[in-house]
Amino acid sequence: MHTLIWNYIAYFVAATAIVLFGMKALNDRARRDQEAFARSVPGVARVLRIGNSTPSRSYGAMVIDLLIQVHRSGVEPYELSTMWSVEPASVGKVQPGQTFAIKIDPLDRNRIYSAETWAHSLGVMKQPISKGGN
Repeated sequence: MHTLIWNYIAYFVAATAIVLFGMKALNDRARRDQEAFARSVPGVARVLRIGNSTPSRSYGAMVIDLLIQVHRSGVEPYELSTMWSVEPASVGKVQPGQTFAIKIDPLDRNRIYSAETWAHSLGVMKQPISKGGN
């Protein structure tokens, strides 16, 4: 019986340590993301091509794969394959040729944020949108 109690205590201590470590890691990541957003500079994204689009199950928005050309003062334009969460009424604003405001982390040009209220960047895609996309 005495050993059983110590086993429960050991499991509790281990589980608590894992939870605290996980919370610290998430807190550190959130802090780094907030710092990156705070130092970001204005830019413009021009939609070059649209890939897959699917409705989001949790927020009613559309998740759209976009190939965009990023324009920022003092830097040559460059292309990024990205995913965006876009409000359904604003899908027309992310058609090829359209532009929208973004913010760019000057320390990591692949880290971009929406400067629009109707869209949110979900990050850079590892695989570029195929040439056969829209």
